[in-house]
Amino acid sequence: MKKIQRMLYRTAGCIAVLLCLFLAPAAVEAASYTTVCNGVDYASVYDYSYYCKRYPSVKSRYGGNPSKVVAHFAKYGMKDGKTGKDPKKFPQAKPGSATYNRLMMLNYYPSGRLTQAYADGAKTAGTWNKRVMKMIAVIGTGGGYSTGANAFAALQNAFTLSGGKGSVKMNRLSPSFCSDAVYMLVLKTLSYWNDRYRISEKAWINLRPYCVKGMKYPAQDDGTGAWGMANANGPGFAVLAKKLGAGKNTLILNRKEYSSEKKYWAAWDSAVPGDVMKIFRSSKIGKSEQGHLVIYLGRKSAMSNGKRDDIIYYWSSQKSTNGKGITSCRASQIYRAVLTKITKPAAFNAAASLSPKTKNSWLFALKEQKDVSVSEMKKKI
Repeated sequence: MKKIQRMLYRTAGCIAVLLCLFLAPAAVEAASYTTVCNGVDYASVYDYSYYCKRYPSVKSRYGGNPSKVVAHFAKYGMKDGKTGKDPKKFPQAKPGSATYNRLMMLNYYPSGRLTQAYADGAKTAGTWNKRVMKMIAVIGTGGGYSTGANAFAALQNAFTLSGGKGSVKMNRLSPSFCSDAVYMLVLKTLSYWNDRYRISEKAWINLRPYCVKGMKYPAQDDGTGAWGMANANGPGFAVLAKKLGAGKNTLILNRKEYSSEKKYWAAWDSAVPGDVMKIFRSSKIGKSEQGHLVIYLGRKSAMSNGKRDDIIYYWSSQKSTNGKGITSCRASQIYRAVLTKITKPAAFNAAASLSPKTKNSWLFALKEQKDVSVSEMKKKI
């Protein structure tokens, strides 16, 4: 009886060993198909088998180690526009999609924020730009995106005036939209320099956004007062900066409007991290425009369809980041852009003479009445 039991045990043991030999490697390998790198899950845009099949050199280089392969995709593949998952079955996995860009940013800028090292090391035109970058590095992200009444209520709640000084709490700006996020970031940066530049209480009163009923001044429409100008269609913020004498505006034309590619990219060379940038997605300027107000963060040289098509990084509030956050687009997705470089922060004190009720009729007309030519816009900035 004992001999029979020993034989059964041995037989069971052999079967177990054989099962381990045949099944365990596959199970272990399947379990090791991780989609996580540095705490970020890339499952929506990355599949180990697809990536290795599409780029066999990657698998060959890393010996088929799933952890190293996903790390390659996250650190290098995404920046080169590599496809990590079948985009025909999973549209969000297509390079350039909102999901793809968001996940790439989490790797390029951890947690969707600029790292302090990036902020400290950013090439800037001066202390103002550097301070803007540091502000972005520490303020919260997300908070929701909206252009409705709730966003304007949040805008009012984010600004306070105490002791003659303006103060901005970006965490209260939730939900937000592009122009109020950028405008309030500028005011927050200005509040940091308040003592050095002696921004008067009157200037702060006029810089404050009036956007709901029941405030000291009526809600400002496009082109009315400082906030209404910054929030207007067209080059609203650039017009405000020029009126106050606070900065220098630069127009980046459409690529076809330059005599050479070299001149087009030379125009982009004038952009410095921390500049305010108005993006025009189409040729329209005014009531029919597709615009976006952002803070320019930099660009990375890249190719698309055999042509140079750099990746432009920026901070703003948009749907793809669920409110405040960092994202990117290709240069070809920007038809034109207006850059505003703040060179004289002290000039914001000139807002003391800018009444919250004063209307800029040209900017006001861009809301619903007309589109304008690029040459006309040039005259205004």
